[in-house]
Amino acid sequence: MTPDELGRMIYGTVCSACHGFEEGEQSRRALVHFAETVKERLTRPQVLELLETGRNQMPSFAPFSTMEKRAVVAFLFDETGATGSP
Repeated sequence: MTPDELGRMIYGTVCSACHGFEEGEQSRRALVHFAETVKERLTRPQVLELLETGRNQMPSFAPFSTMEKRAVVAFLFDETGATGSP
């Protein structure tokens, strides 16, 4: 399983409760828009920090392993086949 695939799985089971992730064209566009705005607003290290600390209504995901957090970043930044490096 690649980091991107693991990130997709984690996003689908955890993050999607608030950020959305459903099959279908409309939902896919919403996810693409969310991912694009993340890329525009935050760097990879900032997303990793956000996962660690949380912010406002978003809780901390500090219990996630480093690999799991990097996998979510790989998914959000569309790093297919990424090695898991920040």
